[in-house]
Amino acid sequence: MKRNYIIMGFVILIIAGGLTIWFVNKQKDNSQNNNEDNNQNNNEVIDDNEGVLDPEAYKKYAEKIVVVEGDNAWYYQFLINSLDDGENTKNFFTGCNLKYAKFKDIEGYENIGNNNQYPSLAISDKSTNGVTEEEEVLLINDYFDQKQFRKEITIKDLDELTLYNFDKNLIVDLFNKTYNSNFDKTISKFSIKGCSIQSDEEKDGYKYNIGVMHLRRGIGAIRIDLLYNDGTYLSELIENKKATNEQKEIYNNFQKIEEYIVENQEVNIRDEFDLNKDVYNRLFDIIETFDD
Repeated sequence: MKRNYIIMGFVILIIAGGLTIWFVNKQKDNSQNNNEDNNQNNNEVIDDNEGVLDPEAYKKYAEKIVVVEGDNAWYYQFLINSLDDGENTKNFFTGCNLKYAKFKDIEGYENIGNNNQYPSLAISDKSTNGVTEEEEVLLINDYFDQKQFRKEITIKDLDELTLYNFDKNLIVDLFNKTYNSNFDKTISKFSIKGCSIQSDEEKDGYKYNIGVMHLRRGIGAIRIDLLYNDGTYLSELIENKKATNEQKEIYNNFQKIEEYIVENQEVNIRDEFDLNKDVYNRLFDIIETFDD
């Protein structure tokens, strides 16, 4: 009897050991299969280009873009973006202020929620009838994306678009000018981004106030001004007919420099202008940094 128990125990040990070995091997097999399935899935994701971000995609896009100057140094732009030269487009209307560094410095924007930020329509809390400029910019962009206009438009084409903050005539004019421009794939070489105010340290009673709208293809607009230590701008002295003859000359030269920069996309221009006074050397020192 004892011998039988010994034999049965030995058999049970063999069976248990076999089951253990089978279970361990099965786990290894399952793990290996899972890894192979994961590798296969990963390869499918890598091989499948749909939905995969292409880091070089921005080089393939072509753009039409126009910038216009509005009241109180607001500059507006309309951008038509396309991968297939207009068959399918993304549309972007926006704007920024090239005179003031903060919303609170602009009449009508003093009390908005983010009045300490740089004035861009893309983040503007200023509202009419409960609709902010930021929200209306998005509505305009979505509207043009849906309509996919492939023609010049009129006010009637915006009948389905309700606007409280922006004049429809501005939108129509800006879109048509952009539509009639050419697609371009140029990528800028400048080191500045977006809209900004560039300046220097105050010296001789003034500092520079240079507003720049930088686009993918280069400088879309530049506004050169002087801000005196009493808070007055050179442009305001010109507008109010309080500028001296020297100030008028400086302002006229600023306008020539602005035009040259936008037309030629060049900021190293000391040799292009015979202007050796310190006021101009300070200007050249600032704009040359755009090319760093």
